Amino acid sequence: MEILEMNYSDELVKIQLVEKLSKMRVEEEHDSQEVYNYNFIFKKL
Repeated sequence: MEILEMNYSDELVKIQLVEKLSKMRVEEEHDSQEVYNYNFIFKKL
């Protein structure tokens, strides 16, 4: 997986997010030549 673009306001949150996303595995079949877009929305608790 490669992160192509991010919109963030806190560098620490970005670093933590990239770390977590790098561990994410997509179980569904996918074409490695395609670009897939995922939106993640986080709410401050």
